[in-house]
Amino acid sequence: MKSLIIDRPELQSPMQRYGFGGVTLLFWLIYVYLWLPMLTLVAWVLGFTRIFDEMVIEGGYAALARVLLIYLLVILVIGSIYLGWARINYVRFRGVERRKTQERVSDQELADHFSVSLDTLNHWQQAKSLFITHDEDGNVVAAINRSPEPAPRGINITY
Repeated sequence: MKSLIIDRPELQSPMQRYGFGGVTLLFWLIYVYLWLPMLTLVAWVLGFTRIFDEMVIEGGYAALARVLLIYLLVILVIGSIYLGWARINYVRFRGVERRKTQERVSDQELADHFSVSLDTLNHWQQAKSLFITHDEDGNVVAAINRSPEPAPRGINITY
């Protein structure tokens, strides 16, 4: 059976793109925050006096050394897990090539799968916002066009 998963990232709305961009920005900020001890060390080496006071006079270098040791241990553990997992997968799947291109699903096959006409399927594909209700078995019960433009005449998408 052909895969019925639709992967079309270029059809994302601006709201979705900004949402994904915001999540990416948040995680980049968290990543930069994790580098703050190293940035502090670089600033101290460059001679900033506030950092000198904190690191030398107040004994902050000991805390930095502890944090760097913990970071090193975490990196070693994660790296060991990844390398072990890669080795297991290499031994398990070597010589087996199971990757292949996905066959394209025709509109008729897609319409048959959802038990709708081609006109209804084409309207679903052109809708910007479609609310679909399924039953317990995963069959489409109703599809409501939430797009601002009206449905073409003669096509009833709620059934």
